[in-house]
Amino acid sequence: MSTKQKKLRVPFVSQMDATSISPMDCGQAAVLMLARYYRYAGPDITVDDLYRRAPAPNGTIAGDLQRLAEGIRYGPEGRPFVLSAGPNPTPAILRGYIEQGHSPILLVNYESLGIPRPDLANGNRQGLHWLLVTGVDGDGFLLHDPLWRPEQRDGQGGAYIPIDADALVGAMRGISLHHWKAYEMPYPDTIFRAPNVSPLGFHVISGPRNGFGDALRAGVARGRPVGLVVSVDVAGVIEEVRSVSPDTVTVYRTEHPGGTPPGMYTGDARALAETWYAQNAARWQGVNAHYYGFLNEPHPKGEAECAWCNAFVTRACALAEVEGRRLCVYNFATGTPGHEEVDWLMPSFARMAAGKHALGYHSYGGAAPDLPGLMRENPAIVLRYRDYAARFLEHGFMLPFVVSECAPFGGYDWSREGPAAFVDDARWFRDEMQRDSYVLGGALFTLGEWMQTNSNYQDVLADLIS
Repeated sequence: MSTKQKKLRVPFVSQMDATSISPMDCGQAAVLMLARYYRYAGPDITVDDLYRRAPAPNGTIAGDLQRLAEGIRYGPEGRPFVLSAGPNPTPAILRGYIEQGHSPILLVNYESLGIPRPDLANGNRQGLHWLLVTGVDGDGFLLHDPLWRPEQRDGQGGAYIPIDADALVGAMRGISLHHWKAYEMPYPDTIFRAPNVSPLGFHVISGPRNGFGDALRAGVARGRPVGLVVSVDVAGVIEEVRSVSPDTVTVYRTEHPGGTPPGMYTGDARALAETWYAQNAARWQGVNAHYYGFLNEPHPKGEAECAWCNAFVTRACALAEVEGRRLCVYNFATGTPGHEEVDWLMPSFARMAAGKHALGYHSYGGAAPDLPGLMRENPAIVLRYRDYAARFLEHGFMLPFVVSECAPFGGYDWSREGPAAFVDDARWFRDEMQRDSYVLGGALFTLGEWMQTNSNYQDVLADLIS
């Protein structure tokens, strides 16, 4: 049984207002919840406003809700809110919608849901009813049901009501609506980060890391363990993390034999993978990490170099699986690879997903001389992993992402704008990663001494955890 949970932040709207024009406005309430979620509508628009636009004393059908949504315009161009219609989605498709960040509207027979409603005159015998699926809860789902007053359920109203998957499937009545960008296809498991952990983590190299153990323990004590620790050539860090904070994902990488093998993109890719994997594996001996870093900031250019990488990574994944290891592969530099290269590298990404390996990516603010320094000032490249994730979903698979390095100012000077700016920027990135449950975490670069730079942010470890 799965213990994973993901909730979409859909504002709850009740159809049970005391001044409601009609008792049959569950469809209008469902559309309004989505319109607010996608920011097509603000709190000034009410269920009654939508009912006046589309009176339906005998209830609404899917076409009514689609026309109602299209009448809600957004922005100076007046873009319409477009909902697509489809048949009953399977549980796998529902999970796919939620992972993409889309909340579908379902038509259900309310009684078949099996939700006790002694507060209603007819109990749960309410006939056909529109509601939203707004989350995943283990093997089941979470619903936003507008047939609750806001003050009920200790002030939750009808938000995030848990429902068994079989009960939901049995209650569906042949029609669903979803945002037009949502892909109607089932996905494999796309929720990799446990719901209780913080995606913010630490990158560690040799050198001082004062307060590191205390930060791990503080996260555990608060019920929000650190999500990720990446250690480069400091094997004891992995052992410390796994003993102090067992829910933290660990990645171990070595600087030797190097970030990329000599002769990369030339010669026999499979043969070089075998040689280079053996060299890395010899240095991984005795280190019990969740993932092992394999390649660091390669930059394949063109279709031929990407094809070489596909063969190289495919062979490396197979070698790791024989030994029971999972790899954190590529660890691309900020802003790479290009969109064409992502398509050409798709065979290796799919092979990594099949073997439960992770994709590494670096997210730096100020990664180039002409870029602003803070991560939040560079969302197009810092959050570019979302573009890759969207392409993977189009191909019907997903794999866990590890942001194996991240920091403002290219990682060179953590306190350039003061400790508060660094902490605020880290929290911004934490909150962005929190939205993406396929991201295991982001490792802030770095604790320890890196060259002759001001990279060691150990003085603010306590602030980062708080």
